[in-house]
Amino acid sequence: MILASRQPNNLRERMLRMEKLIEGSSMFRRSLEGRFVLDVVRSVLQTAVAAGVPVHEYLVSVLRTSHDELAKHPDRFTPRAWAAANLAKLSPTTPTATIDPP
Repeated sequence: MILASRQPNNLRERMLRMEKLIEGSSMFRRSLEGRFVLDVVRSVLQTAVAAGVPVHEYLVSVLRTSHDELAKHPDRFTPRAWAAANLAKLSPTTPTATIDPP
């Protein structure tokens, strides 16, 4: 009989905590459209955190990018692709999110 090893759930617990914080402070969830917007925002934020991207810098950069550029090259603006292209430009003192391996 093989027993499942008990691995720490740090990443899972942090992701659930973020969910609860967003849900608790969100006024978007009152309508169907608001829940859709919340789901998109939550997905983008969690993907950026999981990729180890500095969330503030990522969001500001993407939101300041022209709509035409985003439409032409959406693959350049995923958190991992953005990090590969932009993290070298950021100052070395910019904090980044770190995720403990599972």
